[in-house]
Amino acid sequence: MEMCLLFLCVIFGVEGYTITNQIQLHEDIFNRKYDKVFRPGENRAIPTEISIFFYMKSLKEFIESDGKIGIVGTLGLEWVDYRLVWEPTNYGGDLNRTTVFVYDIWTPYIVLMNPYDKIKPVLLQELSCKAWETGYIQCLPPNIFDASCDADVTFYPFDSQTCTLQLYAPGFFSSEIKFRPVLSNFNMDAYEENGLWSVESTRVYVKTQHVENINFEILQLEIKIRRRSTYYIVILLPIFLINFMHILVFALPSDSGERVGFSITVLLTEVLFLTMIQEKLPEASEPGLSYLIYKLLVDLLLSYLIMLVVVVSSILYNKADAEEPEECMKTESKFIKLLCKRKQEKGDKHFWKDAGKAIDKFCLISFLILLALNNIIYFVAVLAEVRF
Repeated sequence: MEMCLLFLCVIFGVEGYTITNQIQLHEDIFNRKYDKVFRPGENRAIPTEISIFFYMKSLKEFIESDGKIGIVGTLGLEWVDYRLVWEPTNYGGDLNRTTVFVYDIWTPYIVLMNPYDKIKPVLLQELSCKAWETGYIQCLPPNIFDASCDADVTFYPFDSQTCTLQLYAPGFFSSEIKFRPVLSNFNMDAYEENGLWSVESTRVYVKTQHVENINFEILQLEIKIRRRSTYYIVILLPIFLINFMHILVFALPSDSGERVGFSITVLLTEVLFLTMIQEKLPEASEPGLSYLIYKLLVDLLLSYLIMLVVVVSSILYNKADAEEPEECMKTESKFIKLLCKRKQEKGDKHFWKDAGKAIDKFCLISFLILLALNNIIYFVAVLAEVRF
């Protein structure tokens, strides 16, 4: 077995450099007047090209009320620094790469242009990078990117949000540093799904900013997320059912004496559910209020109106026929006097009850149409955003 292993090592070769070779390499590199203040490149008219790719690990959070998005990921940076070139044969023969710390070499100072809290560099001094014999440098710094992102809750809870992480290198113009995205979107191989939001699309691109005849590049990491709406549908479903159940109050017999009590009970139940839903609604007024808020407000106003009509209808049902002539004479309403006159002409002794039944039938149909229209308008408004 040992002979076989030795034979394979001879045929294919193994990395056999020692720590002494690696120490010597670092001493030779950093003792030949390497100054990390200056960016790589012998010809200063040619900008340093930095290749960019982004590995997304997870969506930490998205808080609509605070306008904050948190993304856990790694911003991969690659460039070439010819000051770090060496000959492997001088260091054991196969020392073709080594580890260097950020504080030892030149690295691009990249920060978020739209941070949620304080500005901090993507590459921390304590991190390490890989350096190859050709001067190729690769850094994979993990980080939590907390950025500002204004939420548009117009279509809540069927909304989607688009946020952009804007990164740039302060102090460097576009003629000095060029960002080159390796991929046009995020690498999602190691992504862990979020329970509240799903990632719909990502995009990586570079935007050139012009400020007073000065051009500098901004790296844009764009992500579009959509809210998982199943939980909110379960919460909102009772509200829809309660609204239509409230209309059934007009179908209750007037003699039961439960019409007003039923109407008040349904109204209080609706207010209770609205209080629960209010805790879930995002507190944002710009760029627009959620259509759901308007819908729930109309539902509540219709419920109050239903209760008011039920009270008036109950008064009509309980009006004594014996008092009708006197009431007709006392009233100043021409419409009521006309109804009384027609009632007297036809000899109808149950005028007010018939009027109450007519009002119930009219209100049953009218409020059914109004509630249906309110719901239809809401769903049509958010139909473009809904994706089941």
